[in-house]
Amino acid sequence: MVGDRGQIQTTKALAKFCAEHQCPPGWVSRLNEIAQLLEQDDKKIVQSRLKMFKGGGMGSFIDIWPEVAFEHETSEYIEVVWWALLGHWRSQMDRL
Repeated sequence: MVGDRGQIQTTKALAKFCAEHQCPPGWVSRLNEIAQLLEQDDKKIVQSRLKMFKGGGMGSFIDIWPEVAFEHETSEYIEVVWWALLGHWRSQMDRL
């Protein structure tokens, strides 16, 4: 297994958050693919898939702005959760 429990769980949590908050489906499927690949034994494939998440700019992953999806959420709450989850995920992936 390439990834550890924390890396796999954080990736799945980010994918779930993105799916629930109307992020583009292509990014959600890429995150789900990475979660599956972390459970396998080919580190190079995982690292190649992660490259598409590294950049910035228009159309990049960090260009996503998740939407409020549940009654108890506010846009401020979503923004804080998004950046916290994304930051934690990136720190987990940096250990590969």
